[in-house]
Amino acid sequence: MATTVIRLSFIAACFLFTAASNVYAVSWKSVGSGSLKGIEKFDVYIDTDSIRRENGKVRFWQGHVFYSEQTLPTGKPYVRVSMERVVDCASNTASTLEAVFYGGDSSVVDRYAAGRDVKFDTVSPGSISGAVFNYICGSEK
Repeated sequence: MATTVIRLSFIAACFLFTAASNVYAVSWKSVGSGSLKGIEKFDVYIDTDSIRRENGKVRFWQGHVFYSEQTLPTGKPYVRVSMERVVDCASNTASTLEAVFYGGDSSVVDRYAAGRDVKFDTVSPGSISGAVFNYICGSEK
């Protein structure tokens, strides 16, 4: 039941974001599931309307919806996160530019921006990051 409520909250928040911003269309596509520490499960989505090629890299928004409430190091609880990501298909690397954490009521509980500290990490094949990378880089061919 809690999982259904969290997923419905995510979908409702996506519609609200789209209606409120009216700047960009949002079209979430499921690309798989992952886990934190092997136990905390989450579903992963890509906003296909946000995929943009810039300077040889691909930028997009990625969403994670957790099956149960998570806690940030600051102690704040969250159930989903939206991240602006960038991948370099040629070098098999990716980075997070921004992350927005949402509570169960869809309010923003925390926000992270990389600023000038953008660090690209190698994408591990077979991981959920690898599935996202394959989807994004495959969509650009």
